[in-house]
Amino acid sequence: MFRRMALGLFGRTGLVLAAFFILVSGAQAQDCGIPPQVAPVIPDGETISRDELVAAIAEVKQYSADVNAYLDCMDEREKLLFIHLTEQQRARWTEDIQAVLDDLAAIEVGMNKEIEKYNARIKKDDNESP
Repeated sequence: MFRRMALGLFGRTGLVLAAFFILVSGAQAQDCGIPPQVAPVIPDGETISRDELVAAIAEVKQYSADVNAYLDCMDEREKLLFIHLTEQQRARWTEDIQAVLDDLAAIEVGMNKEIEKYNARIKKDDNESP
């Protein structure tokens, strides 16, 4: 998977050049790995319990922190590598980062919608109880 991603990002000749610059920059360019692959499951706000909601929120917060740590690392790598990349490689880099950001935003927005559903359900239940 990583090899396919690396070849798509750098191409065959660019991959050798990029590897060289990564090695030359040594400790300055840390390996960021891949973005977090296991996204948290977004619960159904219509049926979830309070404890399950609290746990789901914690999972989303941890996932967000992991993604943001990955993105911070990639920002540092970008500073070192971007000048050595072709326009096509830069465009691919930007697309890949944007995809990670879009996935994170979708998870956070989805969680917020389910929290709103949960809150509306609780408010409705409170209004209906004697």
